[in-house]
Order: sequence, then C-alpha cells, then structure tokens
Amino acid sequence: MVAGYADILPHFVRAEKLSVNNIATHSTSLQSWISSVVPMGIVTNDSFYQTDLSLRDSYFGLGFLMFFILMLFSKKDKQQKILLVVGSFFFLVSSVELFKNFVYDWVPLFGYVRLNGEFRIFALLCFILCAAMQLNKYYENKELFTFRLQWIFRAIFTILLVIVSFSLYKTFILKDSFIFRYAEIISQPGLPTKLKYFIDHISFYDSFWLHGSIQIVFLYFLRKALLFKSTRYLGNLIVADMVIASLLVIPFTGVGKASPAQVQAMLNETPKGFPIPNLNYKVAENAMPISDEDVLGSRSMYNKQIGTKEEVQYPIQLYNMKDFFKNENKIEKEYYQQRSWLFLKNKKVGDSLIIKKYSPSKIMVSVQSEENSELILQQNFYPYWKYNNQQQKKSVEKEGINFIKVPVEKGSSEITICFEPTFIKTYMAISLATLLCILILIPFLHYKKTKSPSLS
Repeated sequence: MVAGYADILPHFVRAEKLSVNNIATHSTSLQSWISSVVPMGIVTNDSFYQTDLSLRDSYFGLGFLMFFILMLFSKKDKQQKILLVVGSFFFLVSSVELFKNFVYDWVPLFGYVRLNGEFRIFALLCFILCAAMQLNKYYENKELFTFRLQWIFRAIFTILLVIVSFSLYKTFILKDSFIFRYAEIISQPGLPTKLKYFIDHISFYDSFWLHGSIQIVFLYFLRKALLFKSTRYLGNLIVADMVIASLLVIPFTGVGKASPAQVQAMLNETPKGFPIPNLNYKVAENAMPISDEDVLGSRSMYNKQIGTKEEVQYPIQLYNMKDFFKNENKIEKEYYQQRSWLFLKNKKVGDSLIIKKYSPSKIMVSVQSEENSELILQQNFYPYWKYNNQQQKKSVEKEGINFIKVPVEKGSSEITICFEPTFIKTYMAISLATLLCILILIPFLHYKKTKSPSLS
C-alpha cells in the first residue's frame, strides 16, 4: 500500500492540498451532533445543517451516550483521559471552523483530507471506547443504577420528551407532515410505492418525533437492562438500537435511492467479463441515462469500454485527465471523442486494425498500414504502459495531453500494448515473502516457548 501510494501521488489529483474554503464546506456542523440523540433528525433540511447528509450522522447509541456522559462527571483513568483528549481534538477538527483553520496551517498532511467531516469518525471511536470503559466499571461496581446515572437517564428522557412534544406541535401548526398526506400515501399502488411516497414526504419535524418516540421506548428498556445488570439483555438492546437507527437513515442516503432489484437490473445491462470493445464506437456515444447516473455514477465504471465523454472526478482522477477536460482544450477534446477508442493517425483506405486480445491491462492488435504511422489508444497515459512490436519492448509515448501513442511501421505488424507496474510488483513480492516468513516463524516460536524450561 505504501509503495502504491508513493507511486501514484505524483500523478494523482487528490495529492493536492485542499483550500481552506473547500475544507470548511465539508465539515460536520455543530448542529449535526443532535444526531447523537435522534439520528433520523438529520435526513432533511439541508439549509439547517449546512453540510452534506453523509457527514452529519454522529450516533453511537443511547447506552454508550449515557456512559460517556457518566464518564465526563466521574473519575477517569489514564486511558480514558488520553482517549478523551484525542476524541475532543478530532471533534473540534471536524466541526469548529477556527480550530480547523489553525490545524490546517500547523498540522502536517491535515489539508490533504478531502472531507473534513470524516474526522468525526475518530472522535466517535474515542468516545465509544471511553463509554465502554465506564460501562465496564459500572458492572464491576456493586451499586445498582447509581445516583449520577439516574440523573443522566432523566436528562436524556427529558430531552427526548421535549423533542417529541415540540416536533409534534410544529407538524400540526405548519401542517407539514406525512400525517396530512395519509390519503395520498394510501392511494399509491403497491407497498413499495407507498413506502417511497411516505419517505419522500417526511418533514423535518416528522423525523424528530418519529425517531424520538422510538428512542423513549429504547431508553425504558435500557434502564431495565442496567438496573438488573444483564449483559446479554444490554448487548441485544445496543445491537437493535444501532440496526434500527441505521435502517431509518439509509432510505435518505445514496444507498437508498434505488432498491437492490433496480440497481441489479442496471448492472445486468453491463457486459460479462471483458469483451473486446467495438472499434466503430465513438467515445462521444459512450453515455449513460441521467436517471442511471444518479444511482450508479459514471457509466465508465461499469460498461468496460475505454473513454468517457464527461469528466469523472470520482474515484480516481489523474492530472493529465483533468487537464484534458479543461475548457481551453475544447477543440482537442472534440477531435478525440469523435474517434474510436483505438485508431490509426492519418488512416488510409487500405489500413486496418484487428483486435486479437483485450483486457484492462493488455491489448493485442494486428495492424495493416500503407505507410509509417501511429497507433492511438485513448487510455490514460501512465509511465508503466509498454508496447511490444517486432519483439522489441519499449515505453509508449504520450499523445496530446492524455493518451497513448505507439509508432507503426509500414506493412503488417503485431503490436501488444500492456500495463507492467514493475515497481509495484516488486514490493508486492517483498510483502508476500515477509508474510510467508511470519507464517513460518509463528509455529517455530510457539514450539520454542512451550519447550523452554519454567523458572522456579
């Protein structure tokens, strides 16, 4: 992995440090942390949260939340103090703009993280560990449902009760709720359509009172589990809590935009294996319906063809690809998009190409050319591309801004273009050899330890 990243970074757009403004737009806003109590409350009202839905959820369960708060007001051991400091750091990094700006300037490599809100994951991990340690202390203590824990329970219950009451009040005052569309929901054909219509018409306040009501029920059973110190009952409750919280949020995320059956139907339209692409197709025709792109993303990730009409920024974009799609290169872009993915420059009447073998990393082609020419492959140029012509292996040349060029001699020739990452393969071999050595040494060291004489 280290060798791979070191190799691609000089060619990779995401190797650039992000601007401070860009980082500020991808944070987990402070108001998003309301999801630590009612996670479903984040699914609507983008203007309130001022960040993307994928960066809002900060829920780690009501049980852990209770013991995290208890830890804050109790004596902490060394591990909890360290985790609390680290978690607080990442919380501030993911949420508070002034702190982010300071860290951006003074902490190495911080500015290379694309979505600043992702740092909340490390904060959540630290908070969960702190809470788990406090939960362990509670089970080791002979006291049942301590005084502090009772007050924490009452505080969370009161917060949930206020959230549910206020949200119900707002839904009836504003008349903005699925409740007022009950007849429309029922009139939809089929259960899946009814559910989809219901989800599409949930309001901001609906999401709060719906999940808030569920949380109050969970809080009751959570108190019961803690009161009797039943680890099995508590474990089942924590799992159920996280499953329900996840299921309530999923329909509003990218994962829930279409059913698995719809996604599979789209994927079934893609070819199996790696068929040889048609030499007659043009890159400009390599498009995908907008409805499909909303669910699957760019067709270039699925159709197993070379080339794409529009710029694809995710998941990987090279510098030369980004340069190719710049507006000032419009004429050059149109020139290549109106040609096949593989073509001869200045093609004559008698010239021909026959693809004998094709895979993502190797193309074998039989060429007939009436004069010395150049074979153009509309594949991203990268240093590891080689070509083999007349038993001579050489590095390919760059064609224009972004593509691959191979010289072709007059007459008939067999040309193989292949991707050979020798550097990466070497380090893969080293990693494999290291792994094998470790596997061999483990039983040897174990045998040596069992045979060593015990000290009296």
